Amino acid sequence: MNPLTSGRLISGRYRLEELLGEGGMGVVWRAYDLELGRLVALKFMRGAALFDSGSVTRFRQEAQALARVQVPHVVQVFEYGADLQAPYIVMELLKGEDLGQRLKRLGRLSPVAAVEVVSQVANALQVAHAAGVVHRDLKPGNIFLAQVGGAEVVKLLDFGVAKLVDDTLATDATQTSELMGVPHYMSPEHTHSAKHVDGRTDLWALAVILYRALTGERPFDGESVADLIFNIRFAELVPPSRVDSSLPRGFDGFFAKALARAPDERFQSGEEFAVAAARALMNAGPRPLAGSTRPRRSRVWAGVGLGLLLLPALAIGSVAVLEPSPSAAGPSLTSGAAIASEPPPPEALAPPPESPPAAVPSASALPKPMPVGTLVKAPRKLAPAAQATTHPASPGPVRLKVDY
Repeated sequence: MNPLTSGRLISGRYRLEELLGEGGMGVVWRAYDLELGRLVALKFMRGAALFDSGSVTRFRQEAQALARVQVPHVVQVFEYGADLQAPYIVMELLKGEDLGQRLKRLGRLSPVAAVEVVSQVANALQVAHAAGVVHRDLKPGNIFLAQVGGAEVVKLLDFGVAKLVDDTLATDATQTSELMGVPHYMSPEHTHSAKHVDGRTDLWALAVILYRALTGERPFDGESVADLIFNIRFAELVPPSRVDSSLPRGFDGFFAKALARAPDERFQSGEEFAVAAARALMNAGPRPLAGSTRPRRSRVWAGVGLGLLLLPALAIGSVAVLEPSPSAAGPSLTSGAAIASEPPPPEALAPPPESPPAAVPSASALPKPMPVGTLVKAPRKLAPAAQATTHPASPGPVRLKVDY
């Protein structure tokens, strides 16, 4: 294939304008569609991947996977083709930054903002899994925070190692012994083999992403890939409240289930995951005793959590066309309700007993979900005492790699 350069015409229709990104196996260009008069993104295979039949198969399956999942929270694919025997995918052009870039810039997110992001991803996964698509490479770099019509919309990217469950349309090019994806976000079963995993491995990865966004740390780490995989399989999970006591206590129980080693003990769907994350945000645990010196920053997030239940991700399964507008950003979530203990009566000789945990509403008592595409803007304020962490730079694309 001739070198890709600005101004080159692809298949007589797409004029290349600017290189947006590149890796060991592919490149992405901004291009102009001469037929429809619009800007698009073109993803090309390149290098040795062009001569590897498994890589070519996975590239075609990425286009098939994207075409199957018609939901506003997955990047849209317009066309799959080849130019001088080099395959390419034409996709919608997005403006914004990925979650990995935002976490590097901010360190971590507020609980409201973090749950808003993963709830939209859970929406996308619910539709993808129902369509027989398992992503298998979920990580912050594949979650794009796009600016659409003045609102921020979460878009799931890069289905390059996705598994298509329906073998009548495609065959999984992954060998049983291969580990495809980024080790930090792999489920225990994924560390054994990528071939036989199901949608619950994506939900594990999403839980790791949420833990990282809330605490600034990953739940499992290691000095080497071998150490990391061992810890994923066997290490004890540190509850997020022990990393940062200001986080709602409901997240401790949430992650105990979301990161259970046995797939059957985890959340079984994107819908279940999103509802549980919203409830965890509401549940701050027991109130402190009167006169307690517990820091004021450990306030109850109940008011914020109730607003979050209006997130579009809770309208799981909807595939309505997204029509965002600045005026449809939803109610403000900038204020939370702080609950204080009442003072004991003067005749009391002992401190009042600790109040029981806040009751968690049943699913039937939850507010009616809003349609997909209606965004609730989250505050961009960092969680208290947030500490940005640094991580080693990602190596080039390999079958088993360590990424941010």
